[in-house]
Amino acid sequence: MTARETHALAERIAAIPKLDPAAPALEFDGRWHSWGALDATLASVASLVPEPGAQVGILLRDRPAHVGALLGVLRAGGCAVTINPHRGLVRTREDIAALRLGILIGDEADLRELVVATGVRTHVE
Repeated sequence: MTARETHALAERIAAIPKLDPAAPALEFDGRWHSWGALDATLASVASLVPEPGAQVGILLRDRPAHVGALLGVLRAGGCAVTINPHRGLVRTREDIAALRLGILIGDEADLRELVVATGVRTHVE
């Protein structure tokens, strides 16, 4: 996919939050997060994807920022590689090392605890 070509899914992910940015999109822990807030995360994460098809690891948790991270990678045409941080410290570190990802997205605590490789760009949500 070139810069001029876009995938239908990426187009939809980019368009939907703009329909009504103030509308509630996700409810988490008793609080609603708007499409506009979700779109800000989407744009931030999408800007990290260097090229279509690039693999981006996500230490995926049940949180709104992580939903935004996943959709942001897809919006940019990237390949989201989800990693379950609940597999335990050793197994998750082994998974991360074996994947050899250039970009890894996660919350600050997960990144601090699980990422031991150098040269990996990380993004804190």
